[in-house]
Amino acid sequence: MQKRTPSKILRISSGLLLLVFLLNACIPFQIPGTAAPEEKEAKPQSTINQADYAEIIFQVIVPEDANKSPVYLDILDETTGLALRPTRYSMEEQNSTTYITKIPLRMGSVIKYRYRKDGNPPAVELNNLSQVVRYRQYVVSGPSETVDQVIAWNDTPNPAPTAYGRVEGVAKDAQTGAPVPNMLVTVAGQQVLSAPDGTFLFEGVQPGTHLIVAQHINGEYSTFQQGATVAINATTPAILAVEAKKLVNVTFHATVPAGSISGLPIRVIGSTFNLGNTFSDLQGGMSAIASRAPLMQVQEDGTYKLTMQLPAGAYIEYKYTLGDGYWNAEQSASGAPYSRFIIVPGEDITIDDEIAAWGAEESNNAITFKVIAPDTTPATDTVSLQLNAFGWSAPIPMWPLGNNQWIYILNGPQQMLQYLQQYRYCRNDNCDSGVEADSSGVPSTGRSIPVQPLTEPIQDTIAAWSAMYNTEAATTVPEIEIKSRPEGFITGVELVKEYSPFSQAYFGPALKSIKDLNAGWLVLSPVQTMTEVGNPLFHAIPGQHIAPLELAQIASWTAAKQMKVMVFPKIELQKPAEEFWIDENREPVWWSVAFERYEKYLLAQADLARMVNASALIIGDPAVSVMMNGGTLPDGSRPEIPFDVNSWWNNLVTNLRARYEGKIYLAIDPTTTVDPSAELIAATDGVYALYAPSVSTDGTEPSEIIAAVDKEIEELLLPLHTEGKEFIIAFQYPSVYSSQAATPANLDHQVAVYNAILTAVNSKDWVSGIVSRGFEPGLITKLDNASVFGKPAANALWYWFPRLLGLQ
Repeated sequence: MQKRTPSKILRISSGLLLLVFLLNACIPFQIPGTAAPEEKEAKPQSTINQADYAEIIFQVIVPEDANKSPVYLDILDETTGLALRPTRYSMEEQNSTTYITKIPLRMGSVIKYRYRKDGNPPAVELNNLSQVVRYRQYVVSGPSETVDQVIAWNDTPNPAPTAYGRVEGVAKDAQTGAPVPNMLVTVAGQQVLSAPDGTFLFEGVQPGTHLIVAQHINGEYSTFQQGATVAINATTPAILAVEAKKLVNVTFHATVPAGSISGLPIRVIGSTFNLGNTFSDLQGGMSAIASRAPLMQVQEDGTYKLTMQLPAGAYIEYKYTLGDGYWNAEQSASGAPYSRFIIVPGEDITIDDEIAAWGAEESNNAITFKVIAPDTTPATDTVSLQLNAFGWSAPIPMWPLGNNQWIYILNGPQQMLQYLQQYRYCRNDNCDSGVEADSSGVPSTGRSIPVQPLTEPIQDTIAAWSAMYNTEAATTVPEIEIKSRPEGFITGVELVKEYSPFSQAYFGPALKSIKDLNAGWLVLSPVQTMTEVGNPLFHAIPGQHIAPLELAQIASWTAAKQMKVMVFPKIELQKPAEEFWIDENREPVWWSVAFERYEKYLLAQADLARMVNASALIIGDPAVSVMMNGGTLPDGSRPEIPFDVNSWWNNLVTNLRARYEGKIYLAIDPTTTVDPSAELIAATDGVYALYAPSVSTDGTEPSEIIAAVDKEIEELLLPLHTEGKEFIIAFQYPSVYSSQAATPANLDHQVAVYNAILTAVNSKDWVSGIVSRGFEPGLITKLDNASVFGKPAANALWYWFPRLLGLQ
């Protein structure tokens, strides 16, 4: 085994820059009392001859500026936070619209950068879709130059859109030709993740030559970089042939600063997905999440170790931390932020690192938070701390002391401690529905930080959690004989399509809860947003939509529980349905493109279902009911679709079966005008009926609720059943709760309705499965949603499921 000590370290400036995100625009400003980001010389630098570096010439063409404001290039640090630690290079003006700088960069590195214009406040660049440029990418493989174009700055009022073309491509394994998902692809200031079938699409790309750069979010494939010419109203094809990298064992071995408290949880956080990077914009300008970064193991000698399998040749930035990439991360001996890098070698390696300092711990200026959580805190929960210096940051897990007591010692960044204004406690990193509350249940808006320096720990007691109460509704079940169903009867749970990047770290207790119900199936919901850039467009947004890698993780955990998986692809509309579908531009050609791209989305999800070994695929998301037979626009009119919709859906099923061998179910919402043809139902394996009972439970006897639900199922669902085809009832009904109420939720209403549904199913042999919809995995709450996680309705399912399966 190769051993390297000490590890090579990438030293980056200690300056800080914070971006305030306002109305989707990033407005950078200088934090009072801190140094500005390090600015390099504007004049071109001489070429560096060291073998480890290559000189890259960056040239940018910007809009004409009457003020001739200076232009800078910011190299960004995604591990710390894009908004927090740029390294800034001044650029030399060549003419009124062209600027240039030459930067020595490390060979093999993948840098993330964007342009900035001086001003008050400074301006950041926008792409041709009027979106703030998150970052551009550049792969350093030798001395070279690149030319970029800034379409507009965010200080320009309503910049006029530029005529555009598009880039459409696919990432493939260079050896096998297999599709490669999870490649982060950037073009002209836009970025997307390649889909499960490796495809990607950029609309609204301004004409000209642009650099297509792609890197796998876990570094599992080689990087790709190549120029592409885009013309107005034309499609530029792009085939990204990338090579799979072998995995090697990398052991991180860290020595902590002298005098450090022994046994504290240290994490390795970094630039890849498996080191906590979400590749999204989180609170406080951060991208990496502490709870998703792997924990190191303390050794007998007080050092820490972590062994991971990482791809040979991958460029990875990382650091050691007691928090996330910003709060409580390691610092240099002088108190400057500290980052490291590794280009993973082709063989196993141990990296011996010395952590110089944590920050204020060494200067006795650390802030200690100690808190007692209420008895209602679920035993599986983690208490998190959220800090507010110049806006709320991403929450950080606290350290358990036992008996509902938690502690956290905040060491740095030392220069930021004086600017802390507020803090608050949350459950499982969820500072929305899981935030602390006062004794009447009103959510906290934050606690004030005492005057510093602090000589004693901050001692707090949490009065209550929002949406959590001491009382529990009783769980009752009807005293009837439950008929066991034939082998193959489905009992399942469907996850909500809403997603939080913080929930993945807390998925274990949720999956155990689902398994304990005797649910044999878990329905996963990949999502993309349907928007338009002239033409309709489907795209996944990191941080807002669950990534294929995360779905694959959940599928693997589910299989380990001896459960099966279904995949139910869904969409969300860019605007409310009544605005999105009703538009003067919804002409036949628009609908043709919409159907073409929706089919590509579903075919990609069929590939995902195959890759995660899903046993079934569900199509027919109600969000696109407009595009189905009988579908109507929000105003009741029919869309101008220029072809037979039934034939299109029949062909879709045929195309899906060519890529996916599992079962295909058709989702139908009986409350819509959708009227699928008999041919379409015959082409699938059955119906996945989406049922939301409309019965009232207030003052109603259980027998009346059962009768009403049974009648509704006979009238709404039975007509959808076809002899010889499977019929799954996927149901949801919210628990009754008012977010403003100071009284416990009346959760027995949900129990009564679920008992009624299951009682009705008990007498209907034509039902071949039942699924409880709307399960939220990240947090137990008593909110007015359909999630049964931690609610009495889960007890009802726990009673019914095994008896229907003949297990009891």
